Amino acid sequence: MFLLRRHDEIAFMGGAHVFPGGRVDEADRHDDPAMRHRLAAVRELHEEAGVTLGVGDLTPFAHWVTPVAEMKRFDTWFYVALAPDDQEALHDGSEHTESLWVDPAEAVEMARRGEIALPPPTWMTLQRMATFARPADVLAWARTVNVVRIQPSLQERHGARVVTVPGDPPVAFVLENGRWREAPEEL
Repeated sequence: MFLLRRHDEIAFMGGAHVFPGGRVDEADRHDDPAMRHRLAAVRELHEEAGVTLGVGDLTPFAHWVTPVAEMKRFDTWFYVALAPDDQEALHDGSEHTESLWVDPAEAVEMARRGEIALPPPTWMTLQRMATFARPADVLAWARTVNVVRIQPSLQERHGARVVTVPGDPPVAFVLENGRWREAPEEL
């Protein structure tokens, strides 16, 4: 997986490792809302990592919405695509200060060791991707996914900020020192 490290000075998720992406803006005008998201993903991938793909190269597999309690709200679609052999993905040097190609399972372990910071949607996506042996397997799986909206809840518990992702069982993350980690059972 390709991850970018957000610049430390960026207010939202500064210093976190994330997938390339960003907001839908005027350049992404289209009558179909799903196409606007795809156009934004293609544009942002090029701006942030220097990779050029077409909208047909993207396969959606997840749709995350920030908790209602958050002041800054996001409605984010996650896509998967195979990296073109003739292009090299690199960070942009302004919004992102580092880039990393990493095995999904290793990225999760790096976050557990405190070596990188992962937002909960990125963390959970990497955990899911770690179940596949090859990138082509991830793409094949994504083509079968019925994309559903995932909206975590945010609560204060025992003085800690906890995000709970719905599921069976639900998964909880706690924010400590500006980094998310898996919440202990007592939270």
